[in-house]
Parts: sequence; C-alpha cells; structure tokens
Amino acid sequence: TILLSCRVYVALILVLGSVLLSSCAQCTAMKQPKPFKPTATVVGAKRADIAGELGNPVNSEQQNILLLETYKYVDGGGKNNGASKTGRVILYTAGDLFTIFLDQILTWPAEIYGFAGTTHIVTVEYIKQDDGFWHAKEIKDTVQGTSNHTVTNSEPVASVSHLTNAVESTPESQALRPTQPTLATIKVINYQYDNVTRKGTLSVDVSDYGLEARNWVLQNIGKICSSKNLLLEAGKETDTGGKYRVLNESMKNGILTIEFTAGYD
Repeated sequence: TILLSCRVYVALILVLGSVLLSSCAQCTAMKQPKPFKPTATVVGAKRADIAGELGNPVNSEQQNILLLETYKYVDGGGKNNGASKTGRVILYTAGDLFTIFLDQILTWPAEIYGFAGTTHIVTVEYIKQDDGFWHAKEIKDTVQGTSNHTVTNSEPVASVSHLTNAVESTPESQALRPTQPTLATIKVINYQYDNVTRKGTLSVDVSDYGLEARNWVLQNIGKICSSKNLLLEAGKETDTGGKYRVLNESMKNGILTIEFTAGYD
C-alpha cells in the first residue's frame, strides 16, 4: 500500500510537472521577444529595405504620388536580452525544486505581464523617386496605446530627389527660392486635351518650388490652362477655374505631370 501510494504521488508530480513545463514561467521567458531596434527606418531608405526588416505592412494606401504604409514590430528591450532570460530561467527552476512547482502560481503571471515586449506602430510616407523606387519621406514610430512618437523626419527628401533642383535646404537657399508659383511665373512644359473624352494631361515645371507647389497646381489646374490659352476649345472656362478631377500624377526631374478629366455644365 505504501509503495502504491508513493508511485501515485510520483506519477502526480510527473503529470503536474509536464503540464507546468509546457506553459511555465521558464518557457514563457524563453519565448519573450528579443531586443529590437530597427535600422532601416531612416529618411531616404527604400521601401524594400524597410519592409525587409519590419515585414509586410499591416496597411498600405497610395495617395497620388505618395504611398502611406503602416508596420508593426515588438521590442523586447534590455530586460529580454540573453543574460536576463537565462538568469530568470535559473531562478524559476530553483523555485520549482524548493516549492514543487507551487511558485509557478506567482512566477508565471509575473513573467507574462512584467516582461512582455513593447509593440511599436511605424507609419512611413513614401515618395517615388527618379530611380523608380519608393523612398521614405517621413517616418513616425509610435508605441502602441500611447500618443508618444518619434518623427524621424518630416521634410522632403532632398538627398534623393530632384524636386528641389539639387539646392540644399539652407536659410540662404530658402530666401532665394520663391514661396509659391503664380499664374505669371508657372512654366507649362506640355499640355494635351481631348475635347471628346474631356481628359487631359498637364506638365508644369515646379523645380524652383519643390513639393510646396504640388497642392497649388492641383487647386489651380483650370486657372493655369485658362491663363495659357490652353482650354479655349474645352468650353466654359472662367478666371475662377473649371471643374476638374485628378486621375493620376507623377513627378520626375522637377516636372509635375497631372492627368485630369474636365467637367462642365
């Protein structure tokens, strides 16, 4: 009877041990995410390099010449480096031997909630450059569940773009650059319009203004075409502009090309 009781006791310990070992504090500690600090998330980096490090984006949305993508990664922090994990595993195992696994009631939840990694949300705004690749224009790294974020850069990527005509962004150059184009100064490079389909293409030189000119051009398609006597065949064009809808746009060597459709009453 005594021998049978000992065997049952040993069996119970083994069963309980196997159950705890399958989801114990030691296993949880070893599965915690490692410290991770992305190195590819710098302004000017190619989209392929960023995705290669952070994985596929959880969301992707193209907005005309810009591409907005969201990534997610988990940083285990210094608390989950190799030495820290090993030390906790040794401590948990010693506790198991002295308490017959009863310490797991405390150590397992403590490991789950006290040493979990930090989830980061990275939002990257890309712009397509002359090499045909998407390059990071602005990067925001935010800790999930908080409003704290790090903006890597929110300025145009002058080092990989010809939008500023290779002029460095210095106070002196900014003083020499016009603040925005006007109907008198805007230079039309190419214009095509089909009166039947009411679709057209307008190319303007914005190299002297950079990205600041994009919104101005989009808002003044009608005025530009009217001032250059380009839409005389298109119908009721007025000095306030017409009704336009942008179909596509692209930028190359400082030339902004807009494909649009014109609608008139």
